[in-house]
Amino acid sequence: GLWPKMLGHILKERRLAIRGGIQIAVRIWGEDPKKITNPAERWIAVHGWLDNAGSFDFLAPLLLKKGAKSIACIDLAGHGQSDWRSTGTYHVVDNVADVLYTADALEWKQFCLIGHSLGGCISQTIAAAMPDRVLRLVAIEAIGFWAQDSHTFVKNFRRSLLDKPRGGNMQIYPSLEECALRRSATTSLGSLSKEAAMTMVERGTRKSDCDLGYIWSSDPNLLAPSRHRVDEIVARSILSHIECPQLIVVCRDGIWKDAAPFGLRLFSIPWGFMVCAANLAARIAHVFTRGLTPISAEISKEAGVIGKIRFVYMMLFRRWLVCRTTKFVHLEQGGHHPQLMRPEQVAECIGEWLETDGAENKLKVKTD
Repeated sequence: GLWPKMLGHILKERRLAIRGGIQIAVRIWGEDPKKITNPAERWIAVHGWLDNAGSFDFLAPLLLKKGAKSIACIDLAGHGQSDWRSTGTYHVVDNVADVLYTADALEWKQFCLIGHSLGGCISQTIAAAMPDRVLRLVAIEAIGFWAQDSHTFVKNFRRSLLDKPRGGNMQIYPSLEECALRRSATTSLGSLSKEAAMTMVERGTRKSDCDLGYIWSSDPNLLAPSRHRVDEIVARSILSHIECPQLIVVCRDGIWKDAAPFGLRLFSIPWGFMVCAANLAARIAHVFTRGLTPISAEISKEAGVIGKIRFVYMMLFRRWLVCRTTKFVHLEQGGHHPQLMRPEQVAECIGEWLETDGAENKLKVKTD
């Protein structure tokens, strides 16, 4: 990446063989993982969907100044420089297991987690399922998995079964700069600066077999419809079982940019009252227009107003579930990738949290 060379931090690249017969690529910032005896100084960073370990290139060196001694940024299976799954199928529960197996390969019994987007949801699931291993958790733009409505399961499952294998003709880009331009283009989740895009492109591409340019190194099957997504009940259960201190960072212009009208701060009390009122109105409107049929909860461009309101209401309910152990930080800018677009600001928020709610004297540390 660009920043490791500029900042001169100790940086190692490793490939770890884990259970399941695949190898996971890990970018390690700081000291040798096996030399860190204090679990509170060990961090595993988990990136989002279609990203890679380069997602933390700007933030990781700043966290080394906030008390972290070794940060293992992993490429999830099928992403970056890690192996693809031989089956061509990917499910979030497999990612959860892979992260734990990676911690085992590092010989870390206890550690801290930081995850972005999907990586944040994976980290939250690990913290819920293995509370004795996770000391603290930072989730960036994540508050539980993107849930599937139970009444749409059969339709979505059928769609995934009919989906054809991918990867025949992969687009070739003439240069890394062209790849970065494509990666930085504005999407529904916002845009990235060219520098931010380049740090992920350098790790997330490879030379094409015909040597005419570059192609993405991620498995094209990651774009296939998932055969099974968790439903809202499961997503809530995961969040309610998190015991360790948690920091959740959200941005006004991030993934929930359409969920905070009238200048309200996401997850604030006034915002909560507004969401509850809107949800009640949406329920009444749905009964009058569609009777007692289930209400879909979505926040995509295709979703109707009622579906979007229901989705935001579920986010409010999730916020209530984690209030006992969680601090929320709301950034005005940063998009969906604040760790790349506003790394200093994110690092400062984490540093302040590490001195208060996430302080070491509040953790359940066990000596290895």
